[in-house]
Amino acid sequence: MKKKNLALISVILLVLCSNTYAANEIHFYNTAGSNRYIKIVRTSDYYAWDTSSSSYSASPTWQNSAIDATESSNIPGLFLVSMPSSTVGTYDILIYRGTKSTATSTDEHVGSLSFNWSGTEKITKIDIWDDTNEISTDTLQSIEDKVDTLIAGVTDSNTWYVAKWGNDIASGHTKEDALLTVSGAISKAGDNDTILVWPGDYNESSGIDFNSLKGITIKGALPTKPTIYATPITDGSVLIIGDECRLENLRIEDISDPYLDFSYCIKGKNIANIEIIDCYMKGPRSGVFLNKNINGVRIQDTTVIVPETGIAVVGPADSNSEPFYLINSIIWGPNYDLCVSVGVDVQNCNAQISNCMIRSGAYKGSGFPIGFQTSNSICHINNCSIVSEDMGSVAKTAAGIYSTNSNDKIYLTDSIVFVNAETTVYSIYAIGNVDIRSSIFDSTKTGGAGTITDHDAN
Repeated sequence: MKKKNLALISVILLVLCSNTYAANEIHFYNTAGSNRYIKIVRTSDYYAWDTSSSSYSASPTWQNSAIDATESSNIPGLFLVSMPSSTVGTYDILIYRGTKSTATSTDEHVGSLSFNWSGTEKITKIDIWDDTNEISTDTLQSIEDKVDTLIAGVTDSNTWYVAKWGNDIASGHTKEDALLTVSGAISKAGDNDTILVWPGDYNESSGIDFNSLKGITIKGALPTKPTIYATPITDGSVLIIGDECRLENLRIEDISDPYLDFSYCIKGKNIANIEIIDCYMKGPRSGVFLNKNINGVRIQDTTVIVPETGIAVVGPADSNSEPFYLINSIIWGPNYDLCVSVGVDVQNCNAQISNCMIRSGAYKGSGFPIGFQTSNSICHINNCSIVSEDMGSVAKTAAGIYSTNSNDKIYLTDSIVFVNAETTVYSIYAIGNVDIRSSIFDSTKTGGAGTITDHDAN
């Protein structure tokens, strides 16, 4: 992954011009949370800003001596200042580290913004400060994409804002008039609407069911993920999603009783074209359960930490159906006092799994943890690590890959399968067909009535 060695990256500088936003405020985001102050100067041809020396070519006429930026009490790292009374024209905002009461000529200049001022704009500057002085280009692009979506929603009546300073009786169509809960936004939303959620913890009671809505997008508005948590009832879920749903940059937590029969972070049935991107999920039972005729799923850059089933997808058993993609993700099943643990369970699907870490674990219970399980599916697994461990004293059995149907076709390439159990260890247990290329196993033991072909076997 390529990285840029920059202590401070100005991701995007924007002027939001809308009559809805006439508050004359300047917002900027900085994850370091240090003190900031700004100076504002009117730009002219005679006072050009020299970026190489971080100074003006001559002594400019300042509109103000200095203005302290106030950090939001709701969102650490989000600063705002009020634009002083100024005539219409072109201005530069210079952002400095420190406070105006201790300002000196040697204070570090950490960002600047040029804009045309008509007296009504809201100016937003996003700064990303990384303590390691590095930020990946992938992360940078992801942040830019998030901000672009945020801007596009400013004047869009189909976009809803959720923030900790909000109220569910608000209009929800601006950040200043935000709603307080995601469920409050869902209650107002229609098909194909977008819900932007500011950082914070959002208690959504027993969960949110929007299975009847189509094309809903819920995403974190800033780089820091908001947490959506709930206490689902038996067989319930924090989020029950609908057709063409997209979830992005969210933390989703199930905080229910671990001894419920079933509970989930995300659940859906009879739906298509689902995207779960850059999310983190945690719970006492299962992560993602997409059941009954699921057609087209992409889970990418996502972490799921649950002790039972990380991800289960049941497709329509149609050779023309859209694939299930699992990309660049971690599915982690910790050792726990449960009887079954499956990292990824794929049924009736065409699955494409790449660049993933998948683990299942069991402890004390009746066991048989499975890293990757299939039934009546075609699965391409590329560049993955699959781990299964049974650390208990009952079943003492574990399988890395478990094919349960004679119609299964599994293609395993450039991957590692590690299995650990006290008694019985299956790297692969196949009822169907498994084709292996350039992959490594900690055990050669296989089982089942299917066909296993290792093209690299001696």
